[in-house]
Amino acid sequence: DEGDVVENNDGRLRHYATWSDPFPKPSYLFCIVAGNLGSISSSYTTQPSGRKVHLEVFSEPGNVSKLGHAMESLKKSMKR
Repeated sequence: DEGDVVENNDGRLRHYATWSDPFPKPSYLFCIVAGNLGSISSSYTTQPSGRKVHLEVFSEPGNVSKLGHAMESLKKSMKR
């Protein structure tokens, strides 16, 4: 699947994830964030292809309860 995690390690001292995305993207669309983060996840079915994609939004652990609005905004941004 394009744009999916193909490998990850949630070790005690170091965490990493390797992503696979066959579609070229400009470098300004990427950033690196390191720290103790919490997240919420959901899914979205794309139109018109009907492909189900995994969505995840991250924040500091104390703000995870506030991420619902961010997730809904992300889903709205994906609609045609």
